[in-house]
Amino acid sequence: MIIFIFGEDDFRSKEKVKQLKEKFLRDVDPSGNSLVVIRGNEASIKEINEKCGASSLFCSKRMVIVEDLFSNTSILEQAVDYFRDKEEKGSEDIVVFQDSRIKTKRKKGQKTPLFLDDSGREKTLNKKAQKLFDFLSSQQYVQEFASLSDPEAVQWIQNRVDSRGGKISNKNAQLLLGMTGGDLWQLHWEIEKLIHYKQGQISSLQVEIEARDIEAVTTGLFNQDIFALTDAVGSKNPGLALRLLEEQLLSGVSEHFLLNMIIRQVKILLQIRQALDSGYGSGQIAGQVKLHPFVVQKSISQVRGFSLDRLKKALNRLVEIDSELKTGQGEAKSMLDLFLLKLSS
Repeated sequence: MIIFIFGEDDFRSKEKVKQLKEKFLRDVDPSGNSLVVIRGNEASIKEINEKCGASSLFCSKRMVIVEDLFSNTSILEQAVDYFRDKEEKGSEDIVVFQDSRIKTKRKKGQKTPLFLDDSGREKTLNKKAQKLFDFLSSQQYVQEFASLSDPEAVQWIQNRVDSRGGKISNKNAQLLLGMTGGDLWQLHWEIEKLIHYKQGQISSLQVEIEARDIEAVTTGLFNQDIFALTDAVGSKNPGLALRLLEEQLLSGVSEHFLLNMIIRQVKILLQIRQALDSGYGSGQIAGQVKLHPFVVQKSISQVRGFSLDRLKKALNRLVEIDSELKTGQGEAKSMLDLFLLKLSS
């Protein structure tokens, strides 16, 4: 069985994969010995064959999760042939492909698949990537997680709060959405903080999140500090940038989460720099890059201190740092310190 999960909403697609993993571990193999995760953007066909071909002594069925395969252009055609052959031979394995770089866009009445590069720009799939997409999208289990519109995001917030034993009005959900820019990763953590904050104040079975709670817990925390961090870099103030980074780490923010938020902000600045260079106004930019106007207005004032080339190089370096951390090649704080010093020089 092949399952294809894609779409630019990285949070919901990865949450879906997490649910599938938990179900497999619960119903098929509690030991986890038959669960394999492959980083498709770095893997070779040899590695894929070794991990998919290795048998388990404890379970006849395995779950193989292949992440971000579309970024690995050197093996796409071979991967299609390999997994097609695996299916034709009647494999009982569950193979889950998850990729947040692939989205579809409706053009002339039909959906066209596109690849999102590091800056978030849409690119047409090449022949090999198109072949892989056609193969995966022809499977029985296919789900796309597209970015939520503002009304959909408000409903998502309300459902999320409700699932955590809380309640939030439509108006206050809109306030939280505006203050976070609609990023579901950050919204997830902000909702967790708000629920714990309210539960610490009252003993009611259901807590209601109000505007004053959002302003007390969310304003001036991570989202605002990321803006302050990039402001410090753009204004050529490396000392302040390093101090803000240190404060975030000391406050308990995980290095991985911090790096992801810096990557996200640099991507936003890159998109806005490109839009400004193309002559777009703020209203047009908000529609083009699909960001909340609050985020666009904040970022336009920051991006003046950066050239397009500088932002591209910054993003490339952040991607390298992410890869180095995942493979244990360096220490997060020292690499981020050096990154901020170079970017603000």
